[in-house]
Amino acid sequence: MERIGATAKLAFQKGNLGAVDLTIAFKPPTGIGASVDAGPITGGGFLSIDHENGRYAGILQLRAFEIGITAIALIDTRLPGGQQGYSFLIIIAVELPPIQLGYGFTLNGVGGLAGIHRTMVIEAIQAGIRNHTVDHILFPEDPIQNAAQIISDLRTIFPPVMNRFVFGPMAIIGWGTPTLVFVELGILIELPAPVRLVLLGQITVTVPTPDLPVVELHIDILGVLDFEGQRISIDAVLHDSRVAAFSLSGDMAFRLSWGASPNFALSVGGLNPRFQPPPGFPELRRITVSIGFEENPRISVQGYFAITSNTLQFGALAELYAEAAGFNVYGWLAFDALLQVIPLWFAIDYNTGVALRRGNHTIAGVRLKGSLTGPSPYHVKGEACLSLLFFDICVPFDRTFGSEAPAQRPRINAWDQLEAAIRNAESWTAALPPHALEAIAARASADAPPLLVDPVGGARLRERVLPLNRKLDKLGEAVLTGPNRYDVTEVRVGGSEAPRWTVTKDQFARAQFEDLSDAEKLSVPSFEPMDAGIEVGNDAVAAGAGLTASLTYETRIVDFPYDGRTGPRYELPRGHLLAMLGSGAAAQAPVRTKGGARFAPEPGRVVGTAFDDETYVIASTTDLRSRRDLAPPSSKGDAQAALKAHLAEHPDDRERLQVVALHEAA
Repeated sequence: MERIGATAKLAFQKGNLGAVDLTIAFKPPTGIGASVDAGPITGGGFLSIDHENGRYAGILQLRAFEIGITAIALIDTRLPGGQQGYSFLIIIAVELPPIQLGYGFTLNGVGGLAGIHRTMVIEAIQAGIRNHTVDHILFPEDPIQNAAQIISDLRTIFPPVMNRFVFGPMAIIGWGTPTLVFVELGILIELPAPVRLVLLGQITVTVPTPDLPVVELHIDILGVLDFEGQRISIDAVLHDSRVAAFSLSGDMAFRLSWGASPNFALSVGGLNPRFQPPPGFPELRRITVSIGFEENPRISVQGYFAITSNTLQFGALAELYAEAAGFNVYGWLAFDALLQVIPLWFAIDYNTGVALRRGNHTIAGVRLKGSLTGPSPYHVKGEACLSLLFFDICVPFDRTFGSEAPAQRPRINAWDQLEAAIRNAESWTAALPPHALEAIAARASADAPPLLVDPVGGARLRERVLPLNRKLDKLGEAVLTGPNRYDVTEVRVGGSEAPRWTVTKDQFARAQFEDLSDAEKLSVPSFEPMDAGIEVGNDAVAAGAGLTASLTYETRIVDFPYDGRTGPRYELPRGHLLAMLGSGAAAQAPVRTKGGARFAPEPGRVVGTAFDDETYVIASTTDLRSRRDLAPPSSKGDAQAALKAHLAEHPDDRERLQVVALHEAA
């Protein structure tokens, strides 16, 4: 029993002790647990009671012969924010004797999770994949012993939220005889919109036998598909694993976003220290292999490998440690390599050495540290050091070799590709005015025009060859032979000037169109919004004067077969009609109540709060005073391009001006 005891209430008033009154009462427990050991049936249960907060939880685990049943339930009778209602979460897992599925696979367990008025906190699940709290979702071990922790973790991962529902199946799949591979798998889906799909998995591999494994691997996997956020993430953790006498550990992560800020990154063991990780990318442990005899002597090797939209990264660190008679020898060899694909560029940082030490104090040692970058030209720099007791003797080196002239680059006229993209029908799409819903869909036919535009809508051009309305230094790695800037100054439709048109944007990689320094290539975002075309058409539907008509119901009374009579007519009051429209089928349709539509303002109503993309300005380096005379607030890339153009004509301002976020400028 948990928190069982007595309560005492002392009141300074006339009572059972004369001038005071003392009342002692029994305090019921907030948690009750029980274990069962009755021959072939073993297990137990736990019940948690929190009257004050309206929370109740229970865990049941029973095993009869080879069948094990685990059930976990959470009930909340109070929702966050004081909302009326309830929330419910249940997990049921059944472990079975192996059932043959064919090809060596067996079904070893089934289960499922269901949550009513519950949501999933993706960040908590991603953190749980590394601290093993996800073990409490997929077929938890010893749930009675860990009841309090399991309940706490489940409440963190699946908190109550009104009108959100989570459910999904779980299973244990085995392979081999005896079973060499165990896979615990769970697929969870959260509804309604925004829909999110989560894949949870735990893989255990023991070769050649589970009792005496030479290879033992434990891998936890989490995959998330977020339709509303337009992103995919996969996380994997290798833990408590070994190959013979070598222990293994490390992390893996994959991120793909195709929304407003697209990015891509795949890493096994981490990223290069020079590289700026994408937003939200986790810090990963290196893939580590170590062997040793009670840590003395020991050899360990750490490594990583990563791929992003424009880079290839890899590196390693090998360490040797041996200790005897109060002295130790420590040696290391490390390197970090970063290869940029477009334009071709690489950087290799290296660090190696060996030292004789007493504790952490170096008695004698040598070390070499530096970097190599290239090509065209190659540049190597660093230093070599010799350490003796309290003295360090270092020799620096810095040398450039190879041709500094750029390699022969292709030459191209950008207009040839831009014109082809503008003429391509796939670059054009039909646009609807704000708050309009597409009510019909046109079937494609051989004689249909390339693009059908809604009568109340417009047409949108979005090409992806190059950004418009800005100066270009290159196109990919090609030198421009024609104009280096393409501005849209006028739009004509049917021979007449369009009275209203706007610029559309798309995501472009700055390094494809600008000459950037090595530091800029690594620090700027992978993609930035830039002008990609135009949209022409009305931004609102014009309506004429409204017409009113009363809504009248005709009553027909059928009180004789095949015949009837007319009853009184009924005119629906306007207030009743408006109330019915607000709660009718149209008002409750998913196009108005799900996803972002439920937060959209009504047609014609001014938006109260909206988030724009962050803008940047040119500002002084001394007092952060904004220089809007040089450039208006714009994207970071546009502001940097404007500053670059200004410095080309006014080099004296190089140390006086900088690009900062608009909210940081004075």
